[in-house]
Amino acid sequence: MQTDIKTLLTREIAVINGMLQAHQIQAGTALTRTMCVRSSFIAYGLKVAPGQAISRIENIQRELANELARSRLKFGYSAPCPVRVRDYPLAIEVPTQPRCPSTGARPPCAARPRTR
Repeated sequence: MQTDIKTLLTREIAVINGMLQAHQIQAGTALTRTMCVRSSFIAYGLKVAPGQAISRIENIQRELANELARSRLKFGYSAPCPVRVRDYPLAIEVPTQPRCPSTGARPPCAARPRTR
């Protein structure tokens, strides 16, 4: 059984937005801002309020990595989920999992960004 990528992305977007809100960071992401490259990474594009310091997002990278790794456990992924804050365009990048350990299936990401 393959992971439904839209469900995975939706869950991770909720985790990211929840963490940003919990740390009172005026920023957020959405499915329409997200790009998934099957072989390497997922980039969650961020919309940041004017005047919001990017360093505050960088300061929660470890907590965010732990929360995303915990969220991915529900999909059968047990590997760490390192987080990187990309500068331009501003995004939170995480690796895609090469294969689901329980099924051996690759995550079905699109090879190009979502557009809408």
